[in-house]
Amino acid sequence: MEGVLTALLLAAGTILLSLHPPRTRRAPVPSRRSRERRGVDDAPLLLDLVAAMLDAGSSVENALAAVASVADVDVGTPLSRVHQARRLGAAWDDAWEMAVTTRTEPVGRPRVPLRGGEQRAAGTVGAVRRGLQFAVTTGAPSAELLRAHALQIRRRRISAGERKAAALGVHLVLPLGLCSLPAFICLGVVPVVLGLLPAL
Repeated sequence: MEGVLTALLLAAGTILLSLHPPRTRRAPVPSRRSRERRGVDDAPLLLDLVAAMLDAGSSVENALAAVASVADVDVGTPLSRVHQARRLGAAWDDAWEMAVTTRTEPVGRPRVPLRGGEQRAAGTVGAVRRGLQFAVTTGAPSAELLRAHALQIRRRRISAGERKAAALGVHLVLPLGLCSLPAFICLGVVPVVLGLLPAL
């Protein structure tokens, strides 16, 4: 009897699956904007790339142009603007101010605050600018300064991550205690009390 019932259930399942085949999900096609965003947006990595180009004998402006071509669109656009402004003869600070403050917004509209990705890109561009600032203004060997600046950023990120991990342990004490305390009482205290009751 059980064998017949199992065979009937399998046959019914096969018929249902043949009538309604499972739908396959297509992978979403990335938009043009998301394809442009697949560049490098990590400040220490960009600083290391610029340092490598400077070690190879490239100028700061050419290194910026090359790094801008492999960077994320939100990072690469300001870097290429700096390169173009420097080629036209703009001073270092003026080139950065023009590149960073220029945003494509309609005239007459209030300035929209930066979103999360744009804030990260602005931080990355600012880190590249600070890394190159001393080297360009003083003429000091800049590749080692860039590597030191990249190392400093990495150390700051590691220490911030360690602080967040330590704070997470403190924040989890109360929820974990509230979850495990009832289980401890039910499984540890109640059986002991129930075991002692007949003895009383």
